[in-house]
Amino acid sequence: MKKIISVLVFLAFLFFSFDGFLDFISYVKPDLTNYFAGEKKFKSLPVDVDRENISQAFEDVNGIKYSIMRVVGKLPLPGDYGSYKIGARGDRKIEYYSDQNIENNLKRILILGSSQSFGYFSGPVDNFANQLAMELPEYRISNFSVPGQMIAETKANWQRLSLLGEKYDKVIIIEGPIDFYNYCAPGFNLSLREGHRMAVMKLIDKASQIYSMLTGDQDKYQSPCLDESYNNLLIKNVFSDFKSVIEYGRDIGSETYIVVPPSPYVGNVNVENLSENNLAFRSLVIELGVDLEKEYQDIPQVIDMKNIFSGAGPMFLDWGGHFTPKGNKVFAQSVANFIKSTDYN
Repeated sequence: MKKIISVLVFLAFLFFSFDGFLDFISYVKPDLTNYFAGEKKFKSLPVDVDRENISQAFEDVNGIKYSIMRVVGKLPLPGDYGSYKIGARGDRKIEYYSDQNIENNLKRILILGSSQSFGYFSGPVDNFANQLAMELPEYRISNFSVPGQMIAETKANWQRLSLLGEKYDKVIIIEGPIDFYNYCAPGFNLSLREGHRMAVMKLIDKASQIYSMLTGDQDKYQSPCLDESYNNLLIKNVFSDFKSVIEYGRDIGSETYIVVPPSPYVGNVNVENLSENNLAFRSLVIELGVDLEKEYQDIPQVIDMKNIFSGAGPMFLDWGGHFTPKGNKVFAQSVANFIKSTDYN
């Protein structure tokens, strides 16, 4: 009995020492973890970025409030959150237009996607959508990306905008890696849409990991994507979502493209702060990306930009694929060049 109690006490100690507990209390009491998370993020930033601006954007993004909408998932609530100004329908305002005279007859571009295109940890000027607007002054761009939004939810978000009467000439969807992460990260998949369950799942996940370590049976703790049958199912599912959103754009008359964005797990990493723990996930994501590419390589509406980063200096702020200001600019220029190549009039 004493041994059992000792093991339970030891497990409790480990529980409170790992991030799983912080994930849990961040749901119960967010303010308790914001400081520690901010300090950790600040220390991990690449050395050649403006830490003050990025740290401010990181602090501001923690203040954004969200609502949960069925099918669509979470949407940012309208408001001014410092670095992030959210419009009445959930769009992130683009700084470039604040002092511009916008003509009503300009062609319109809709940007959809997750945190990369939303501009996570990016200020009003540095984020991808603002950089793209600067590259394409002949277009009016709206950014309705949502952090963590998977491609099926992105399609539903677009359908929501269509029901509100919004129409766009071109739709650029920045998607791909987030689906792999959400489906494959142990204890995280299947709980994205419900924040309270996500926190509890992460806590349970840590317990499973610790138990496996103590018992020496670590094979029991692994990503579901290591299972070949699940892997194949995942690829088919993501590819099906790709086709579904392309077909939706075709049906409503919008020129639609899915842009697979640069990833810190593919090609030239260009991130100096990728830890050994993150590297364990890298080979899995690369394998999934290669398999997915085999499915979409003959579809002209899917534009692969996974390998556009090259040259000196890191392009990612973190292992999650969020861009440095330089990374946002390079990515925006690449997307702008592609959009210009599609203009025949």
